[in-house]
Amino acid sequence: MAATNMTIRTCLICIVLAALTKGDGPQPEVVYQRDGDVVLGGLFGLHYSITNSKACLLIREFQSVKRVEGFVYAVNYINNDSSILPGITLGFQIYDTCYYDIVALGRAMNFVPDRSGVICDCVNDTYSGATATSSPGSCSGTGRYSRAAQTDGSGGMCCGGMPLIGLIGAERSESSMQAATLMGLQATPEISYLSTSDSLSDKQNYPYFLRTVPPDRYQVSVIVDILTHFEWSYVSFLYSADEYGQNAYAEFVVQAAEAGICIAYHQSLDQTADQEEYDLIFAKMMTYPYDKARAVVLFTHPQSAVKILISSTNGTTPGHFTWIASDGVGNIGADAFAIAGLTSATLGMISTAPFSKSLEAFDDKFAQINPSTSDNPWVGEFFERYVDCLQDDEAAQKDCRDRVLNSRLPSFETLVMDAVFAYAYALDTMMEEECMDETDVTACVVRLGTNGTHLAPYLFATTFESLANGNFSFNADGDGEGRYAIENYRLGPDGVILESERVGFWEDGPTLEARLELNGFDIRFYTDVGWNTTTPPASICSEECASRQVKDRIRDTATCCWNCRQCELDEIVATETECVPCPADALPDPSTDYTTCTTVESVPLVFHSWLGPFLVGLSSIGLLTALILFVLFVYNIKDTLIKGSGPVLHLLVLFGTVTGFVVGLMAVLPPSEILCTFTRVAGSVTYTIIYVPLAIKCVQLYRIFKKAKATDSQESANLLSLCGQLALIAFAVLLQVGIETTWLLMNPSKVIPFSYIQNGELKIQMCCDVWWPEPLSTIIFNFPFLVICCIFTILGRHLPDNYHEARFIAFSSFGSCILIGAFSVPYVTANLEFESGLYSDILTSLNAILVLVCLFVIKLYAVIFITPEVPNMVTSALAPGPMGVYKDRARTRTRTTSSSAQSNVSTTTLVRRPRAKSSDPKEVTFSDIRPTNGDTNEETENTKL
Repeated sequence: MAATNMTIRTCLICIVLAALTKGDGPQPEVVYQRDGDVVLGGLFGLHYSITNSKACLLIREFQSVKRVEGFVYAVNYINNDSSILPGITLGFQIYDTCYYDIVALGRAMNFVPDRSGVICDCVNDTYSGATATSSPGSCSGTGRYSRAAQTDGSGGMCCGGMPLIGLIGAERSESSMQAATLMGLQATPEISYLSTSDSLSDKQNYPYFLRTVPPDRYQVSVIVDILTHFEWSYVSFLYSADEYGQNAYAEFVVQAAEAGICIAYHQSLDQTADQEEYDLIFAKMMTYPYDKARAVVLFTHPQSAVKILISSTNGTTPGHFTWIASDGVGNIGADAFAIAGLTSATLGMISTAPFSKSLEAFDDKFAQINPSTSDNPWVGEFFERYVDCLQDDEAAQKDCRDRVLNSRLPSFETLVMDAVFAYAYALDTMMEEECMDETDVTACVVRLGTNGTHLAPYLFATTFESLANGNFSFNADGDGEGRYAIENYRLGPDGVILESERVGFWEDGPTLEARLELNGFDIRFYTDVGWNTTTPPASICSEECASRQVKDRIRDTATCCWNCRQCELDEIVATETECVPCPADALPDPSTDYTTCTTVESVPLVFHSWLGPFLVGLSSIGLLTALILFVLFVYNIKDTLIKGSGPVLHLLVLFGTVTGFVVGLMAVLPPSEILCTFTRVAGSVTYTIIYVPLAIKCVQLYRIFKKAKATDSQESANLLSLCGQLALIAFAVLLQVGIETTWLLMNPSKVIPFSYIQNGELKIQMCCDVWWPEPLSTIIFNFPFLVICCIFTILGRHLPDNYHEARFIAFSSFGSCILIGAFSVPYVTANLEFESGLYSDILTSLNAILVLVCLFVIKLYAVIFITPEVPNMVTSALAPGPMGVYKDRARTRTRTTSSSAQSNVSTTTLVRRPRAKSSDPKEVTFSDIRPTNGDTNEETENTKL
């Protein structure tokens, strides 16, 4: 498989190389070179290029030239250090890739040896006749890297063969892939200083590729950790339309999901697209809901980054987005964005880059560089472009020599130095182990060092102390350690110049705290809400829910976008998406932010609201009154008024009122199953015991006087006996008990907790479990008896004046109807179920009090306080009339028989006989009271009212 892949890559390279030879030839190659015993090749992107063209444009920014100078500085340092490769001189040959992979491949062709000759023909060298095996490479005839042969005939190297031990570069991952594929065919190692694509870690495809930087999967981790640190959970991701960006996006999708970060919008950026296409992309980012993702990851190359930033400056809301840039964007430095006029667009941007410290000795040296003191062929062009010094203007050359460069700007030049030192230390180790016993150590080093298969294991195993970056080593994939610097773009002290400030550090570790070291107070954000602030903008889809709320997820962004839903008062927040009710005797605990339940004690019903105290007070007064009335009633039971009104039925009614008051007082007691059963049965029977006797009494009264009126005699009506009355009452009570028993079987008595809000707090009330139709069934069952009372009191409205007790029964009956109607509304509309029970108990107590007043208080008042011999409205209303004697309420008119005669009005005077005090138990009958008529000569006419 490996051989097949290598063959495919070789064919592709041949096609590309053939394309490079067609059409316009490449521009003349500028090479920066120096001879040495062994040579390092260099591929650096010093110019920008036009896509799909081999033409190079303007020279790039400060950092590109500084990296080349860092390469040369490291070579000079090694050549001057006798502890590293003693006796061996490093040379170099550096080409410009124009920051484009196709051009990089063409430049890499310069390092492919020419194997057309078998015998070296070194015209310009004193040593000749060497065989091909004595040369470390093939002969090209150029003599560019010839080493003078030893004149003593001890041996030497053929001129023209390049003693190449490896390449340094390239910067872009695509360029490194092209070069690594080509050089891999020649088994020539390549160490990149900034290529970060994960694909380059594949040793099957790139067995001789190494790098001093970590792969992009670590950089994605850095970005995810930054987003997590600032709690940016809803972000957009823009990436380059190549392997660098596509691999990063695929890795970001995985890591973002693990970190709970949602991708609002993602788009690949083609650096060949025009500005209008970038404007459309940015316009979409500003639409809902993508505009809520204010943190935008830029994992792309500088050209694409510049275009999207230009689009952001054309927007109506500058500073809306905070950019988190990868090394592909951040590596070009703040000055590049400033030159492009994008200072305002990049303010607040956070960039990640492989960790690289500056080397003060090199910075001082680089600050003094100028076209006249440097062999670097690109320095003059750089000064002409960025320092305003024309190379051909002799008058300006002195001014150029006086210019001092700002050498402190980061450019990752120490990563280039680490790559050079990796070759040097690997070669030094190999020399110590294999060449010290050789006669010609240099020839041995050249012979073995130019054999990439032999040198590669030493490179992978090398470890050394970097000039700036601490201990350095490669991992098994040839990658550098996972260390990153985090920088923040802001205005300098003058408030004008854009600069980048290092604000954090990232190193691979097990936890976020162990990995990320970030000085949040030193980071400046520039947004539409505040400029130069340390407060990060919110990049979220939905605000966090308040206490006691859970999240209802929305569509695809289920982990980041939601609506908040309030849990019920008896529910806890079990998870961020689920409310769970507490047990019946427990409530959510506010001390745990309503995430757990706590058992609470029940509040006595009487203290719930004003209804409880009112019911208890009413029932207490009613019960006390009923007991007093009972004593007085029994004490005066032989009184004419009491005996004539039917004391047995009255005592039953009195017992019914007492039962109602007792049920009302039960609200004070803690509920239990027995208590609930008692109140349910007693509360329903109360109405039956009150209204059935009253109904019987009303019917009896009506039939008595109806019969007397019809016959105008003392003939007794056919009435139900006392035993029959009691039997009828007992039957009605049993029916009511039967109905209540049915309810008890359907819904057995039990105590249930009921939660409610009081003064803004949730409380629990333990109460009896009563279905709302149960009290209604009691009213329905007893209501016909109440209706009977009402009907027969209406029919008896023309009864004689000498028996008006029915009038007070009417007051009681119609009053009960009014009370039932009045309390039906709050009973049905009560917010709390147990409040309905309170209203029902209050209704019962009020009915009982009404009955006490109408049937007992008035009667006992007449018995105790009114003199029997004095005619009185009350006594006339209460006194029983003669059985069989019917008199209408009449207006008496007198007719005079003579003019001198004095007219006398015939009157009917009720005279109560003295109260029966005898011990005779015989009940006084209606005939015991007789009317007395005065003498008159006049004729009385009774007119019915």
